[in-house]
Amino acid sequence: MSYKLPLNNGKWSVGMDGFADIIQTRNLNLDKTGTIQVAQQPIVLYTSTEDSDFGKVKAIVNDYVITTGNVFKLDPTLGTMTEQTTTSMPDIGIASDAVYYLSQIMVSSSQTSGTDTVDGYNGSSWTARVSGLTNSVPHPLCVFENLKTLCVGNGNIVWQSTSGGYTQDATNTLTLPSQYTVTWMRWRNGVLYIGTRNTTNGSARMFVWNGVGTSTGVGWSVSCDWIYSGADYKSSMVVLTSAGQLLRFNGGGFDELAHLPVYETSYSWSKANASAQSTLGRCDNRGLIAYGDVLYLNIDGQVQGNPDQTYLHSQPSGLWTYDPENGLYHASGYAYSKYSTLTITAVDSSILTVGTHSLETGDEVRAVSVSNITGLTANRDYYVIKVNATQFSLAISPADAKAGRKIILSGTPSGDTLAKNRNNHGAVSTLVPGAVALITNTNQFNQFFGSIILYSGACQDNTNTTVKTLMSPGTGRNVGHFITSRFPTAGVRDTFQKIFMECKDVFLDTESFVIKYRKTDKFGLPTPTPYTGTAIWTDASTFTIDTTKQDFRAVSVGDEIEVIEGSGAGYTAHITAIDSSSSTYSVTIDEVVPGITASDTAIIVADNWKKLGTVDNTTEGMVEDYAEVILGEKGSWCQFKVELRGKYLKLKKLSVLTASDKPVK
Repeated sequence: MSYKLPLNNGKWSVGMDGFADIIQTRNLNLDKTGTIQVAQQPIVLYTSTEDSDFGKVKAIVNDYVITTGNVFKLDPTLGTMTEQTTTSMPDIGIASDAVYYLSQIMVSSSQTSGTDTVDGYNGSSWTARVSGLTNSVPHPLCVFENLKTLCVGNGNIVWQSTSGGYTQDATNTLTLPSQYTVTWMRWRNGVLYIGTRNTTNGSARMFVWNGVGTSTGVGWSVSCDWIYSGADYKSSMVVLTSAGQLLRFNGGGFDELAHLPVYETSYSWSKANASAQSTLGRCDNRGLIAYGDVLYLNIDGQVQGNPDQTYLHSQPSGLWTYDPENGLYHASGYAYSKYSTLTITAVDSSILTVGTHSLETGDEVRAVSVSNITGLTANRDYYVIKVNATQFSLAISPADAKAGRKIILSGTPSGDTLAKNRNNHGAVSTLVPGAVALITNTNQFNQFFGSIILYSGACQDNTNTTVKTLMSPGTGRNVGHFITSRFPTAGVRDTFQKIFMECKDVFLDTESFVIKYRKTDKFGLPTPTPYTGTAIWTDASTFTIDTTKQDFRAVSVGDEIEVIEGSGAGYTAHITAIDSSSSTYSVTIDEVVPGITASDTAIIVADNWKKLGTVDNTTEGMVEDYAEVILGEKGSWCQFKVELRGKYLKLKKLSVLTASDKPVK
């Protein structure tokens, strides 16, 4: 007997029920029907490490990035950021927002005392426009397009300006019932959609207003206290709720498109203290957008309801994608290290000498400043042919790099540089999500720096310091995985004999599928993640963990560890040894994690996945896009985790061959 995935006419499905092919995802791309790919790696464009004024990103408007520290201007073609003037800048906080109105960037302030304002920025100076707003409540903004007015959320009030101006139109300012706080607003087709939070722990509502009068009786409830965000989607409005539901408005209520894993649990995905109206939600006001039929959600996956469990293993933080063909899945985590530059010190026989580079054959670099190197063009991408840890040649395509067809280079370098990514694979236990936006103007990214999607957040770096970042899915090797539903048996027990994979484009030596399985649950695993439990790297394949702060006592040799935050985030490995002679365990793993320095910190979780095998470009049958892995394990069920490492590799089908155990006569 054999089980084949995907089940539904070649379309992979993601969900929490037993009818879905996949029940858990991380760093995946399913936008090509019937194909699972590893997602593009997050390219970090700017961080608070570079400039402490770079705060939490609240909105991205016309290449201006509005943060809680200051406003920055992004040049997508170069991947650079420029801090703007601070003179007369409003006090931007977590309850602020920004829109484009009357040829200015309008930014709302957020203070804990006094009164809040809305100020306009024209690219060089700030001008006060709206004053007298209530402090300690969110101030979402929206332009009422057909009325040509500015709307400002102010507690349970939607303040509206006169047409084409900044003076309040008191006869057309909306007042909602007092238990509702306005959290976001979106204009569509002549009406304003208003998302709210219920500050008395009742049901939140989405209201619809035509901009006329001071009241509206039109509102629709959801089954939780908070509607985090909304987006114009497929001729309607879609919202994300604190229950984890993605709902589409049908004109008289809501239909569910999909839901996050938390919806299937007893945990809460809201925030405590409903009366604290300016509290940041698990998804920001600007944390949900649509691009065609696809939705992007930038979320904090953290849950509450159990003091020993804040990280939900099936719900990593970061950028999630919903598409009607496949469902809702995790696309990218948060990284804290900006792309770096390599200074070329010598050119000899078309071989470039730099400092230690950690690049592998096929990796991408970008020519930044190469005026003294003949054979290279500035602002163009090239592909590495590795020679050693300090030298490499360059090719014009990945295929040429693999074949060793190098570009002829010569010259005497003087300050010539190349940009490279740091192989960030993304932290997924972050506490601070931010805005997500589209870069849809003519100044789109070169692919090295990213794609049309910009997203933001904050995560812990290698020293356990919170770093706020702006990212875009760009180039570079990545690590992603998916977990299948459990394969049942035909009888009481079966022998799971083999796994067959139809996979493509496993070209480079750095690309592989790592196949893992389990056939039993293990008490105490996966390990819980209270945030006091931090691992410390001894070296690149050994770490220590204080078991009085994180429960690691159920872990044993052979189990998998996954780094979800800090140094090494995104990598997995398997335990080969545990020294448990004291309460601080020393754990050795079977792989060397790149980029680790002794004393770096990380958040690490463990589970009872066993490594079965690896499929790479040397695997028999790969020339025909086919591979098989022997399992030969008996059990009443079996489940698989498939890890994708690299850039180009794709998985089309996965089949499991079983044979029924015959009972003893």
